[in-house]
Amino acid sequence: MTEFDKSENIERYVKGRLEGAELEAFEALMKSDPALVREVELERDIAEALSESDVAAFRKTLRQVQRELHAKKNEPHKVALMWRVLAIAASIILLVAAGQWLLRKNTAPPASAGELFASYFHLPVVLSADGKPSRDGKNTDGTVSPEMQAWGTVEELFETGDFEGALNHLKAFPAPMIENSPSKYHYESGLLELALGHPAEALSHFGKITTGYSDEKNWYAALALLKLEGKTARVKVAFQGVAFKQNPYQSISLKLLEEWE
Repeated sequence: MTEFDKSENIERYVKGRLEGAELEAFEALMKSDPALVREVELERDIAEALSESDVAAFRKTLRQVQRELHAKKNEPHKVALMWRVLAIAASIILLVAAGQWLLRKNTAPPASAGELFASYFHLPVVLSADGKPSRDGKNTDGTVSPEMQAWGTVEELFETGDFEGALNHLKAFPAPMIENSPSKYHYESGLLELALGHPAEALSHFGKITTGYSDEKNWYAALALLKLEGKTARVKVAFQGVAFKQNPYQSISLKLLEEWE
């Protein structure tokens, strides 16, 4: 296969115009020729970037130069000159492609604080801290204590989407119940406040968690800060604190930071 034929086939392959035996032969050649694979990838990138009519016309001119080069293969001095033209033209195409890619990247506005919050704030499936509905808790004699019933009611309201009802039920807990499970109380209250659009109240609850919930607290507190303050340096540092250590929210924090700017 001549360089001209290979170039034509690469273009046809990228455009989906190779069929039947030609397609099979070309794909078989790609499996044994890494350089051809790279050329195909480059062609695909250029085809994706160079869509405007004026650039497309320039690309057509380059193809014409290739055809003339092929026709003049027996005239060495002209071939050398045209190879220089080809090299310059190819460089221009790559520069134009890179410029268009950078233009698209730089003109795309970064996600706003509201968009980031909407994309990344998701409540857990169940509200209880251990991942099991609180209403499942039973005494040794098989009965459910009033305290467990109360926690279970909060869970049931949460599962039906009645976040306000669940939060109000928590607020009605007597002090002894809260004192028995303060971190659980503040964790669930914080989540519900955040779901209801009250980030300051959520932060207050998360700040009162003293045992357990460290990963959850840091992630949801960062989201509450994002909701409250927007994309400030302090909020970014909060997400970096989650992203730069091993925890269940690490990968999603890294993804959020990628969309930050």
